[in-house]
Amino acid sequence: MMNIKNRIKSSPNILLSYTAIMTALVFIFTVVFSLYIPETEGYFNIGETGVYIAAITGGPIVGALAGGIGSALSDIALGYTYYAPVTLIVKGLEGLIVGYLAIIFTRILKNNRLVGIAIGVILATTMYLLGNTFYMGQAEITLGVLNPLNINVTLNEVIWAMGAILTLILIIGISIFKPEYIGYTLSTVTGGLEMVLGYYLYEQVIYGPGAIAEVPFNIMQMIIGTVLGLSIVGAVNRVWKEKS
Repeated sequence: MMNIKNRIKSSPNILLSYTAIMTALVFIFTVVFSLYIPETEGYFNIGETGVYIAAITGGPIVGALAGGIGSALSDIALGYTYYAPVTLIVKGLEGLIVGYLAIIFTRILKNNRLVGIAIGVILATTMYLLGNTFYMGQAEITLGVLNPLNINVTLNEVIWAMGAILTLILIIGISIFKPEYIGYTLSTVTGGLEMVLGYYLYEQVIYGPGAIAEVPFNIMQMIIGTVLGLSIVGAVNRVWKEKS
């Protein structure tokens, strides 16, 4: 049975089709949930989930194209057109990095469960600390685009504790039962840090010191994207194996 990456390599048509599907997936994940950030006129989203799925399952080319184009189209659709050019570059590079490193790290770290467990502890701790520092109290969340639904929610310590515990359980579970995914985890963290740095440098030029305000939000995007992305990657791989 051929995996997705090998089938993509074997046919330009499959490459084009899968890239289009993943571009749509990135777009959907990005626009379906957003939280406005006044300090930088940007927004928090879960688009990293789609970028990571595209990059891990399709490889660096699919990751770069789907990540860049899908995310840039999301900026336009949500009214953040001024971010689209930098998003095309930053998210495209993120997808490229994740797709490439997923291959490299999987070979190197396939059975290194301690690395996976350490990553899980770091991500869970970071989620809890960032959540309790920057995401407390009332927040308005927007769901959808055509007929957006605004929901007022209260974020508290309990929510972030539960999120951190679930993150820890998932990453450690992956490290123990699917050690071949440890490389995926490290690749998404590495690519995510590029995303955080890329937006920070851009916003530093535009907003000056205020650019630091979005860093915690982008780090949280990386963590949530890793958790959700790895949860879905296995299902995507199974579907392709059944069809091959």
